[in-house]
Amino acid sequence: MKTLLSLFIINLIGVHTLYAQSVCNAMQAFVENVSVERISRPGFTSVAHSFENPSANNCMTTYIEKLPRYWDYFKTISMKHPKSSRFEGLDGDSLTAAYHAYMQNDSTLKSILADFEEKVIKGSIPKDTISFNTFLGIAVKYFNILKINEEGHYVTKLCIGQNALSETESIRHHEVEAFAFAILFGDFMKPEYGIVDEFHNAVKKLYKINLGADGEAHRLRAQGAVFMQMYDNPVLRQMFIDAFEKYGDIMPFVVEMQ
Repeated sequence: MKTLLSLFIINLIGVHTLYAQSVCNAMQAFVENVSVERISRPGFTSVAHSFENPSANNCMTTYIEKLPRYWDYFKTISMKHPKSSRFEGLDGDSLTAAYHAYMQNDSTLKSILADFEEKVIKGSIPKDTISFNTFLGIAVKYFNILKINEEGHYVTKLCIGQNALSETESIRHHEVEAFAFAILFGDFMKPEYGIVDEFHNAVKKLYKINLGADGEAHRLRAQGAVFMQMYDNPVLRQMFIDAFEKYGDIMPFVVEMQ
């Protein structure tokens, strides 16, 4: 009888442990992974954040470690950057606590992580589906022509902060933008793809045709031409296909190839 009772208690503890492990508050876990520090130099002070928190080990840690740049996008772009005065005079644990509280109140971040929790961690609702061509139509917006200088040369930038997404996408797909950003600026900017060279080659082709005398109209035509060239670029397409095969299981959306 004592043996049966012991087995029952052990099983009950095991069930409770499994249940506890299966419960995940993605928002809280995400914030716990963020480390915060103050950077101070003569005449300059700022607050820096990263995912380098050695004490964090929760339900979000593995996802963040697998593709940290995907989460960097939300940490730095989707959130409204706080005014420096918000954390004035804070340092150490008090700074971390204040910054974590600030993040937890961000409505965009809350929505993204709640979505991720349901679709990826729990699998309680189906993932969204997006066509590969639609994905590419968003991804190419990072290949930016900023201006045409006085010598008539195109000034370009492959950048997270300066892109055409807000100007061209009436409905923003943050998760899709984040994945495109993570692959373009992360592991896949390697010699086997050479995407920066592909971008530069696309821009060089623009010099073969006169796209206009008016500066801004000229830039917009050139920008559209670069978007189309990168959209049709086989190297860029293959890079993203490889990326979806590697990271598709941790994305809250499914890509439908066409």
